Amino acid sequence: MSGSLDSAGSAITIAVKNGIAVLSFPDKVFQKRQAEAFKAYLAEARQHNFRLILDLSDCAYISSDGLGATARCWKLCNEDNLGRMAIVFSDATDDEVRHLFEIIGLTRVVGAAIYPSVDEAISHLNTRDS
Repeated sequence: MSGSLDSAGSAITIAVKNGIAVLSFPDKVFQKRQAEAFKAYLAEARQHNFRLILDLSDCAYISSDGLGATARCWKLCNEDNLGRMAIVFSDATDDEVRHLFEIIGLTRVVGAAIYPSVDEAISHLNTRDS
Protein backbone atom coordinates (compact mmCIF):
# COMPACT_ATOMS: atom_id res chain seq x y z
CA MET A 1 0.00 0.00 0.00
CA SER A 2 1.51 3.32 -1.05
CA GLY A 3 -0.12 6.71 -1.03
CA SER A 4 -1.58 8.87 1.67
CA LEU A 5 -4.15 8.61 4.43
CA ASP A 6 -6.77 11.30 5.02
CA SER A 7 -9.12 12.45 2.32
CA ALA A 8 -8.81 16.10 3.35
CA GLY A 9 -5.13 16.12 2.44
CA SER A 10 -2.11 14.04 3.07
CA ALA A 11 -2.05 13.72 6.84
CA ILE A 12 0.27 10.74 6.50
CA THR A 13 2.26 9.59 3.51
CA ILE A 14 2.90 5.88 3.13
CA ALA A 15 5.74 4.50 1.05
CA VAL A 16 6.60 0.82 0.92
CA LYS A 17 10.32 0.03 1.03
CA ASN A 18 11.47 -3.59 0.99
CA GLY A 19 7.97 -4.71 1.93
CA ILE A 20 7.79 -2.41 4.97
CA ALA A 21 5.36 0.51 5.25
CA VAL A 22 7.18 3.78 5.97
CA LEU A 23 4.79 6.39 7.37
CA SER A 24 5.84 10.03 7.26
CA PHE A 25 4.22 13.38 7.84
CA PRO A 26 4.25 15.86 4.95
CA ASP A 27 2.85 18.67 7.12
CA LYS A 28 5.72 18.09 9.61
CA VAL A 29 3.22 17.63 12.44
CA PHE A 30 1.76 14.55 14.14
CA GLN A 31 -1.36 15.80 15.86
CA LYS A 32 -5.03 14.87 16.04
CA ARG A 33 -5.72 14.59 12.28
CA GLN A 34 -2.58 12.55 11.67
CA ALA A 35 -3.20 10.41 14.77
CA GLU A 36 -6.70 9.57 13.55
CA ALA A 37 -5.33 8.59 10.13
CA PHE A 38 -2.61 6.50 11.81
CA LYS A 39 -5.18 4.71 14.00
CA ALA A 40 -7.26 3.97 10.89
CA TYR A 41 -4.17 2.51 9.23
CA LEU A 42 -3.45 0.37 12.32
CA ALA A 43 -7.05 -0.91 12.42
CA GLU A 44 -6.50 -2.32 8.92
CA ALA A 45 -2.87 -3.37 9.39
CA ARG A 46 -3.51 -5.30 12.60
CA GLN A 47 -5.47 -7.85 10.55
CA HIS A 48 -2.10 -8.89 9.10
CA ASN A 49 1.23 -9.28 10.88
CA PHE A 50 2.36 -5.76 9.99
CA ARG A 51 5.78 -4.15 9.91
CA LEU A 52 6.02 -0.39 9.83
CA ILE A 53 8.43 2.46 10.29
CA LEU A 54 7.18 5.67 11.82
CA ASP A 55 9.47 8.24 10.22
CA LEU A 56 9.49 11.27 12.51
CA SER A 57 12.79 12.63 11.16
CA ASP A 58 11.09 15.60 9.46
CA CYS A 59 8.38 16.02 12.07
CA ALA A 60 8.66 19.32 13.93
CA TYR A 61 5.74 18.82 16.34
CA ILE A 62 3.93 15.91 17.97
CA SER A 63 0.82 16.36 20.12
CA SER A 64 -0.51 14.13 22.87
CA ASP A 65 -2.71 12.53 20.19
CA GLY A 66 0.39 11.60 18.18
CA LEU A 67 2.19 10.31 21.25
CA GLY A 68 -0.86 8.25 22.21
CA ALA A 69 -1.16 6.75 18.73
CA THR A 70 2.54 5.85 18.80
CA ALA A 71 2.19 4.21 22.21
CA ARG A 72 -0.88 2.28 20.98
CA CYS A 73 1.05 0.98 18.00
CA TRP A 74 3.92 -0.06 20.29
CA LYS A 75 1.42 -1.95 22.48
CA LEU A 76 -0.07 -3.73 19.47
CA CYS A 77 3.41 -4.81 18.42
CA ASN A 78 4.90 -5.80 21.75
CA GLU A 79 2.09 -6.81 24.04
CA ASP A 80 -0.40 -8.11 21.51
CA ASN A 81 2.23 -9.45 19.03
CA LEU A 82 0.31 -8.16 16.02
CA GLY A 83 3.28 -6.62 14.23
CA ARG A 84 6.61 -4.86 14.54
CA MET A 85 7.58 -1.23 14.33
CA ALA A 86 10.57 1.05 14.28
CA ILE A 87 10.79 4.79 14.86
CA VAL A 88 13.15 7.15 13.05
CA PHE A 89 14.15 10.46 14.61
CA SER A 90 16.31 13.23 13.25
CA ASP A 91 19.85 13.07 14.58
CA ALA A 92 19.82 16.84 15.15
CA THR A 93 20.54 17.75 18.75
CA ASP A 94 17.61 20.17 18.79
CA ASP A 95 15.02 17.58 17.65
CA GLU A 96 11.98 18.65 19.70
CA VAL A 97 10.00 15.49 18.95
CA ARG A 98 12.78 13.22 20.19
CA HIS A 99 13.23 15.48 23.21
CA LEU A 100 9.53 15.14 24.07
CA PHE A 101 9.78 11.34 23.79
CA GLU A 102 12.70 11.51 26.25
CA ILE A 103 10.88 13.82 28.70
CA ILE A 104 7.81 11.60 28.97
CA GLY A 105 9.87 8.40 29.11
CA LEU A 106 8.72 6.96 25.80
CA THR A 107 12.31 6.51 24.60
CA ARG A 108 12.91 4.11 27.50
CA VAL A 109 9.88 2.09 26.44
CA VAL A 110 10.58 2.01 22.68
CA GLY A 111 14.37 2.46 22.92
CA ALA A 112 15.36 -0.64 20.95
CA ALA A 113 13.08 0.44 18.11
CA ILE A 114 14.65 3.89 17.57
CA TYR A 115 16.90 4.37 14.55
CA PRO A 116 18.72 7.31 12.94
CA SER A 117 17.58 6.45 9.40
CA VAL A 118 14.87 4.59 7.53
CA ASP A 119 17.49 2.31 5.95
CA GLU A 120 18.80 1.23 9.37
CA ALA A 121 15.24 0.63 10.58
CA ILE A 122 14.52 -1.52 7.52
CA SER A 123 17.71 -3.47 8.08
CA HIS A 124 16.73 -4.13 11.69
CA LEU A 125 13.18 -5.22 10.84
CA ASN A 126 14.45 -7.50 8.06
CA THR A 127 17.12 -9.00 10.35
CA ARG A 128 14.51 -9.86 12.96
CA ASP A 129 12.54 -11.72 10.25
CA SER A 130 15.47 -13.98 9.44
